[in-house]
Amino acid sequence: MLEGLIRTSLQHRLTVLVLAAGLQGYGAFELVRRPVDIFPDLNQPIVTVLAEAHGYAPEEVETLITLPIESALAGAPGVEKIRSISQEGLAVVRADFGWGTDLYRDRQLVQERLQLATENLPAGIFPEMAPISSIMGEILHLGLVSPDGSTSLLELQELAEYNVRRRLLSVAGVSQVVVIGGRRKQFQVLADPDRLLRHKVSLSEVAEAVGQASSNSSGGYLVEGNREMLVRTLGRLRDAKDLGNVVVAGDRRRPVLVKDVAEARVGPEFPRGEASVDGQDGVLLMVFKQPNANTLEVTENLDREAEQLSRTLPKGVSLRKDLFRQATFLHRGVDNVITALRDGALLVVLILLLFLMNLRASLITLVALPLSFATAGILFSLMDLTLNTMTLGGLAIAVGELVDDAIVGVENVVRHLRKRSVPPDAQELQCLVAEASTEVRGPIFTGTLVVILVFVPLFALSGIEGRLFSPLALAYVVSLLASMVISLTVTPVLALMLFGHRGKKTLKMEQGPALAMRLLQRGAAFLIAWAVRRRTWVLGASAALVIAASSLALSLGSQFLPEFDEGTALVMTILPPGASLAESVRTAEMAERRLQGLVGIRSISRFTGRGEHDEHAPPVGISHLMITLDPETAPPRAEMLKHLRSRLQDMRGVSLNVGQPLAHRIDHLLS
Repeated sequence: MLEGLIRTSLQHRLTVLVLAAGLQGYGAFELVRRPVDIFPDLNQPIVTVLAEAHGYAPEEVETLITLPIESALAGAPGVEKIRSISQEGLAVVRADFGWGTDLYRDRQLVQERLQLATENLPAGIFPEMAPISSIMGEILHLGLVSPDGSTSLLELQELAEYNVRRRLLSVAGVSQVVVIGGRRKQFQVLADPDRLLRHKVSLSEVAEAVGQASSNSSGGYLVEGNREMLVRTLGRLRDAKDLGNVVVAGDRRRPVLVKDVAEARVGPEFPRGEASVDGQDGVLLMVFKQPNANTLEVTENLDREAEQLSRTLPKGVSLRKDLFRQATFLHRGVDNVITALRDGALLVVLILLLFLMNLRASLITLVALPLSFATAGILFSLMDLTLNTMTLGGLAIAVGELVDDAIVGVENVVRHLRKRSVPPDAQELQCLVAEASTEVRGPIFTGTLVVILVFVPLFALSGIEGRLFSPLALAYVVSLLASMVISLTVTPVLALMLFGHRGKKTLKMEQGPALAMRLLQRGAAFLIAWAVRRRTWVLGASAALVIAASSLALSLGSQFLPEFDEGTALVMTILPPGASLAESVRTAEMAERRLQGLVGIRSISRFTGRGEHDEHAPPVGISHLMITLDPETAPPRAEMLKHLRSRLQDMRGVSLNVGQPLAHRIDHLLS
């Protein structure tokens, strides 16, 4: 079969070259169009339900809200497990569906079950599903601050929530923008018990009147002749004065107003989270992307939108864009893999020139590299895979082996030609190329399949491990199979065409193998003869090395992924349960002051507690310090993290977690 494929390719060489050129062009086009990301798609179908319950204690949240929602979701088709978090004023319920299920169908099932659960929830509690976001989708942090203090935290939060957040959500590929910090503005009614008794008004009456006060109503239409006009009453409150004039009880001659029994004012909502940028109180906006969205493209669009927003902000307000950026790490990681690919290809070129000592033979062999990459690119497109550290890493691992089949075939053709004292004619050259290529195809075909079988077990991995490592194995196996097919078709055709010009300058047939090849052959022959004469010592040393290596391997530590240099450090200060938000903020500010001025730090953004619509919902006792590092002045990753720990290690009563944000996300994912 292999011999027939080689001879058919040689007989239809023009067709083979046209197909190869088409494959190269289409594959390169698909590779350029592929989205770029850090890791493959790790998003198991998970539907998150959030239920805000202001004023409820954790026990009440669990009993009255979390358990009814869990019970409603437990019987939904496809649900594998349900997890929940119940804390002050918030219930978070996550329903994990099986891999491969349709997430949109899963969300529809959850929505139907929530409709049933709402009947059993306390009045005013309305659970809602969190937006569809990528697990590794926290791509950007933006800070809104007032450097001169002319804009209050109330105004900053309102600006962030109703202006900046809405503009960012309009960017294609953005799924969620979480706002943390500032102060949420609200109308407040502070009832006075003495005045309530004096006017004989209950607190429930005040609450009912205030609840019904701010609304518009319709009065139908007024028709006059050939015209009609809409009749409506405007009852929306504009300020605290309007709220104070709301009627609570009494008659038309002597009504009791809200201002008679309470103080009406505009004030901040009781905060559950605070934020700062470089030590200054402000608002932090955390941007999450949709699954399969191109991180680099979404970040570029967000940068353009943020630039336009900066020009429309009020005087005294600035939008900080130099905070956490996943694209920075993405650029660095993908560039490193591409650099490895480039360096590997260059090394292959040098080795080919050194051992073949023939430019045409080297060029024939190198054709296998781009064609194999193009084939992998087409498969990535068909399977909707991104260009990430795993898929590119699989190609980088395969670089050295992609040219093996072509090297063996071309070298055998060159060897046959150098044996001849007279250059062959066209017909003889075609037979010689077919014979030389067929001689080595069997062993190479078997060897390639053996190498591929080593990676097959990776496809059997399940869960997160399978989603992470299967793309690496797929990229490696597909590119290797492509290189084998290319060595059976394109390589013989190119050898026939480029070696067709007879002449001693082309192949230097009178010189024999290259000097480097001759030296290697002599060294190999000497080593083999020496090993055969001392086979007992060789076998004994080999067994000792295997035993020593096995014992050392058992003592090695293990981790899911190697450490990455993300360009950003994450410091978490964790206080014991029951700590207040103010105490947590005070502790985090102390940590900020200790870290400010450290060499290599570009900016520090902090958020304590949680923001509205934040499905991660950390308690108020936990603060996150996102430290953006300067690549030019920052020391290596391990040394930088050591410096951070040494600055904070003597903080009493505080648990510290010093690491990197993406590594932290992966730990959460695995747990």
